[in-house]
Amino acid sequence: MLDVLGQDRATAALRAPLEGGRFPHALVFHGPAGIGKATAAVALARVLLCHDRPADSAQACGSCASCQLLARDADPDAASAKASGGQDPVQRALSAGHPDLHVIVKELALYSDDAAARKRKLMSIPVDVVRKHLIEPAFRSDRLGHGKVFLLDEAELLNPAGQNALLKTLEEPPDRGAGCVIVLVTSSPDKLLPTIRSRCRMVGFGPLSDQDVRSVVAGWPGVDSSKDEIDRAVRFASGSPGRAGLALDYGLTTWVTRVLGSIDAMPEGRPGAGLGAGMYESIQAFAEAWVKNHAQASKDAANRRGFELMTALIAEHARRKLAEHAGALPAGEDDAVLLERDAQLGPWMGLIDAVREAEGWVAAHVNLSMACEG
Repeated sequence: MLDVLGQDRATAALRAPLEGGRFPHALVFHGPAGIGKATAAVALARVLLCHDRPADSAQACGSCASCQLLARDADPDAASAKASGGQDPVQRALSAGHPDLHVIVKELALYSDDAAARKRKLMSIPVDVVRKHLIEPAFRSDRLGHGKVFLLDEAELLNPAGQNALLKTLEEPPDRGAGCVIVLVTSSPDKLLPTIRSRCRMVGFGPLSDQDVRSVVAGWPGVDSSKDEIDRAVRFASGSPGRAGLALDYGLTTWVTRVLGSIDAMPEGRPGAGLGAGMYESIQAFAEAWVKNHAQASKDAANRRGFELMTALIAEHARRKLAEHAGALPAGEDDAVLLERDAQLGPWMGLIDAVREAEGWVAAHVNLSMACEG
């Protein structure tokens, strides 16, 4: 039940306390976006909420009332999965309707009692969402008598008030006998308060191999792609099946040829004419499509997401080029070898530095088109 593709180390870290009978009350699942953190969180909830699981087992029974409820998310309808942007385990967990699995996402702000929160663009998780959907039910009795699990997705979007409210619950959790477990899922653990991280068991998830990503992409709902397009999606993914699916859903596989082709010409002295403008136009097109498909989505947040996808693609390409050239260089420390090494590796190291600098500009709210030109 806890087998998640390519995440053996993370799932082993979860099995040990499950089988030992001393499971932590709070965890942070952290790692790049789209690599299986939420999938693992839902799988963990299935095990923790099982009515007939032996105390020293990491396997749900699969047949009790709880398991039957959560089995509803096992085979998502292709059309609904496509509409939500791919095989989203969080959306499927929400639709399962289990009374003791509480899934907290930023979209719950649309149902807030606060009118201002309902009208606000979805760029953060407001404190009233945390109070209503996590803190208050955490201290109520479970409905089915076998504990409660809270899954907080995109935890890095918690605003300061929400983080401080959550911290108090982590410091003074519900009675351990109540079986309340809180799982924070995030791709940016550094944005969580140090005091929150220190009160949670940190579980790290890493990028998948290209082979594992390819196996996921081949079965992506509604996708009937050529081998070349799947190859480009795998290249775009940088180890993230979720990112590969996003590329297929939104036509981002074209970035691989359009952008990386111009990048490759630059170390050879051929300037990438129009590259910055082309990157900006591609990001804008993605952001517009994203906002069109997601009610109350923030265009600014979508632009930033597009920029992150673009810079991740370029940085990963530079790392691959560094590995490729480094493996072909002769050994030794004489002047000729050092000069050759600088000539072969210098441009790609410089590109990684340029990407990091541009990311800093965007974080400082520099105009996105200027950051792309830079």
